[in-house]
Amino acid sequence: MFLDLPSDIVYHIVSFLSTASCVHNLALTCRRLHEIISAGNYRIFQAFVQSRFESIDVPPFWVDAARALTSRSRAFDRKAIIGRFVLPPQNARRIGHPRTVRTDHPTLGYRPVIDSYEVWCGNNWHSRKEVLVWGAGADLNIRVTDLSLYGKNNKREHRVEPDIEVARHRRSIGRSRDGVTWAVFNDLHGVNSWDDIAGVHAVPSTYGEPGTESEDIIFGRRNGSLLRMAISPGTGSSVLKKRYITGESNSLEKTDLSAGPQRLLAATLGRRAIAFFRADAEEDELQPLDILKTTAHGFARHKCSRLLCDERIAVGSDSAIDTIRVYDLTPTGVTRTRDFKMDDSDEGGLMRKSQVQTIEPLPVTSRTGGRAGDLFLAGWEDSKVRLHDLRSPKPYVSSYIDTVDDSLIYVIQPIGRECFLVGSGINATVKFFDMRMPNRYSYLDARPAPLHSQNHQNHHYRQTSNGFHNFQLQNVETPASEKILKDSLRYPRRDVSVFLSNRPPVRPSNRAPLFRDNLRYRGPIYTMSVPSPSSSTVYVGVEANVIRLDFASTDDITGPHRQWYEQNLGLGLDVDATAYADANAGIGNHLPVHSSSSSVRPFDLSCYERPLPEDRGKGVKLMMQHSLHKVVGSWERDGDGANQGRVPGWDPRWWQPLVKGKKRVRGRRTRA
Repeated sequence: MFLDLPSDIVYHIVSFLSTASCVHNLALTCRRLHEIISAGNYRIFQAFVQSRFESIDVPPFWVDAARALTSRSRAFDRKAIIGRFVLPPQNARRIGHPRTVRTDHPTLGYRPVIDSYEVWCGNNWHSRKEVLVWGAGADLNIRVTDLSLYGKNNKREHRVEPDIEVARHRRSIGRSRDGVTWAVFNDLHGVNSWDDIAGVHAVPSTYGEPGTESEDIIFGRRNGSLLRMAISPGTGSSVLKKRYITGESNSLEKTDLSAGPQRLLAATLGRRAIAFFRADAEEDELQPLDILKTTAHGFARHKCSRLLCDERIAVGSDSAIDTIRVYDLTPTGVTRTRDFKMDDSDEGGLMRKSQVQTIEPLPVTSRTGGRAGDLFLAGWEDSKVRLHDLRSPKPYVSSYIDTVDDSLIYVIQPIGRECFLVGSGINATVKFFDMRMPNRYSYLDARPAPLHSQNHQNHHYRQTSNGFHNFQLQNVETPASEKILKDSLRYPRRDVSVFLSNRPPVRPSNRAPLFRDNLRYRGPIYTMSVPSPSSSTVYVGVEANVIRLDFASTDDITGPHRQWYEQNLGLGLDVDATAYADANAGIGNHLPVHSSSSSVRPFDLSCYERPLPEDRGKGVKLMMQHSLHKVVGSWERDGDGANQGRVPGWDPRWWQPLVKGKKRVRGRRTRA
């Protein structure tokens, strides 16, 4: 009877399937279902993508979209994170003034402000362009990447003789990468701290070939200058398009740009006022559309602000403790529409006052429902992240907390409505929080149900800070792997906090003292940016550096289907060259930075698994990563990536330093 159903009914049924492999297996049952499912280049995967990842907007390449999103979700579950520094090459094209002289002597490194985007330029998933811009003091660093070419000259061929392979690695590391165009813009000669870039926004553009067309960039300096320029990293040209007049203010704290069709630009002036501009207005010099005075009693200043949509902004100020004020921009002016005031007691019933530190709206799609700006996350001074809903009379509808670290929250970065990342104020910590509801996608559902479990309870519940999630216990083919899977589901899965305390690679011209090699970065995470909701990369700004975090499982990028991941995820990661570089770098040493090696070599991360609130801080699991070359070597040697020392439920790169009284150092176990 199922075979007699019309195509639209089959299409509707597919939207309820839990995994992409279920759709694939359904297509293998008979010829008619295969014809229905494969029609229109497997367009039926649209139902799966839009039902399981409803908060993620993707282009209509549905098969690749399903694979990319399920791979990223699996990597997030397994904490499969690859960390690398993003370093401009020394031969990057300079645009503007050929030489900039610093007239002051800052004691700390710059605080990067970052923006990025990616757009599709062709008729397949990997034909897309990614643009990354960040303010590095008074300089504006620009990187344009054609992801259809990125890392193509480093693709691995079949392994031959060891000597030939080593020689090939040496040539690969010294080469510049294809598809990447770098530029550094600065139109000033003498600069000081007041010329530092305080806000930057890359306006998406799809015209021309990646790297040759001009990038539309809005950036503001601390001295109050706020400009929109067309800068071409490929040709070295720059044209002033608009100037936003900030008045007599000579202190620009930050800028904000909404993502709607009528983009609104907000400029925070000395933390005492917010000026609003229509970013795409036709005039060359734009006066503020309106100005919101945020001072109270003549001295209080607003703590933070964030545009929720094209006509709404949320503000937290020094004068309003435990309060977020929401304003609407109307033709008659700025009007206050809602106050989110926290109760005098927190969830535990204890008296505690706090101020909001950062605000971030959640994305809205046609499938999530609601209006833009209805939902937003706020990081509070009590180290809790709360989800606020303008449609609810409650002050907040959910809260998230790190049960170990109560440091200040500097930045929040949502990834759709799947999860969000929090940048901590100390110890270079990025905290991961899972927001997925019980019906969300889980890679574990792709495993076949065990025959022996049909007469047993086969559901496992895990509790997080925002409710219960349901998992179905799945079977695997071998007893060893079945034990790993059962062990990974035996205890509630917890979120993690990752340390980004690694030092960047040493440039050949760097004359820093040798004792600095042992120092670790312990400062804040200042900013984060995601190129698109479907991207596997998050860019993180720390003091004087930018780090990229890629969500990609090790067995994906080293396994039998590695070519698809190399081509479509845009990682630009030559696993073989990375293995060679890591194998020749001693512990505590850094290889010199070359145009390609700095973007190829991942560094090893460490993290801890956070206990649940009911655990009262007990059971913190500390984890560290193996070097990538060790895992690659294990895969090449064993054929299936088997690793007896792997931690259940974690990516193969992770290992636990202390296990049941035995001390494990870099993969070797010794008695404590």
